[in-house]
Amino acid sequence: MKLSLLTPEAFDRLTHGRRFRARTREMLREVLVEGRSHREVGKRYGVSAQRVSAAVRALEDSFQTTQPGMSWVKMRLELPELLALEMAGLSDALKGCPDPERRGQATRAVANSARQAAESLSDPAP
Repeated sequence: MKLSLLTPEAFDRLTHGRRFRARTREMLREVLVEGRSHREVGKRYGVSAQRVSAAVRALEDSFQTTQPGMSWVKMRLELPELLALEMAGLSDALKGCPDPERRGQATRAVANSARQAAESLSDPAP
C-alpha cells in the first residue's frame, strides 16, 4: 500500500517502536506528514531521493503488518465513481461525528463489508 499523507498522530503511531534513526524519522515525517517530495527531502538531508524512497518503502512495508487503528490516513485510490462518492460521504460523516464509539462501529462495519466484497470477487465464478 502506498502511503500518501498521514496525520501527525498516525505517523507517530506507525513509527512508534520502529528502529528508525532520528534523522530517518524526520525525513519520513517531512515526506509523509508535510507532503514534501523525496527529492526535496533528500537534498535537505544530503542524501539521494532513492535513499528517501527506500525509507518510505520500509515504513510502508511495516504499515501493512501493523494493527490498523482509527487514525486518519490520506491516500490515492482508483475507485468506481459510485463507490468514490459514497466513501467521500462516509469520510465527511465520520469526521463530523463526535462519538468515538459510533465512529468505530461504522468504520468496522464498512471494513467488514469491503473485506467480504473483495473475498466474493476473488472466489471462482460459479
